[in-house]
Amino acid sequence: MASLLSASLSLLANAVPQSVGSLVTPAEGRQPSASQVLSQAALSVPKTLYNRFAGTPEHPEWAMYEEVIFNAVRIVATHAESAHPSSRTMVTRLMNLQSRLCSEKITQVSTYYDEGDVKGYWIGKPVDMSKDIVMVYLHGGSFITGHPLQACHALADLMSLLRKEKKLESRIYAVEYPLAPEQPYPAGLNSCVRAVRWIIDAVGAKNIVLVGDSAGGNLTLATLLRLRDHFPHAHTSTKFSAA
Repeated sequence: MASLLSASLSLLANAVPQSVGSLVTPAEGRQPSASQVLSQAALSVPKTLYNRFAGTPEHPEWAMYEEVIFNAVRIVATHAESAHPSSRTMVTRLMNLQSRLCSEKITQVSTYYDEGDVKGYWIGKPVDMSKDIVMVYLHGGSFITGHPLQACHALADLMSLLRKEKKLESRIYAVEYPLAPEQPYPAGLNSCVRAVRWIIDAVGAKNIVLVGDSAGGNLTLATLLRLRDHFPHAHTSTKFSAA
């Protein structure tokens, strides 16, 4: 049975992509269409599974489902067409599926603050704001793609580490900020600043930590500078820093 499964995955991973190559590969000098990007992402699934069963995974330390999802999302994220709404729909569905396997509770949030929307996801259960940590996570994705829950498993591991090693409870708010090119700069930054101000007004600034990766790291620093330069009167006792 194992050999039959391996042979089937090998067929899907190698023969099928070659036979439909003209359908999923763009003509020379042209960007792939949204349908071609999605097809390439779908075909990455059997290839990832085959490498797993063959004992040659790209990321052996990851769970199988994490590598399958990552490889599919990476194909979408590394093409210019990933900015296409249909591609983003796929990413959102994949991330929502991944979040169901997260060890921490996920709660979607949408509210209105200071003449603008605040959207995102709480990761983890409510905590004691007087002593516990609230992290605000800004995701990466070159400002044109990505999802607030793309690192939910890593963030859950961080929360677990804080709980076990430092005896600290924490909760994370992953911001859903608008993406280019439909909403170019400074729309994303404005949304991040608004989200952080909303959280500060709700729980205070004492135990808030901002974190971000890639484009999210850029937004983290830019958000801190905006808060420092444009809202000092609201929180004069707060010192913002990043490392």
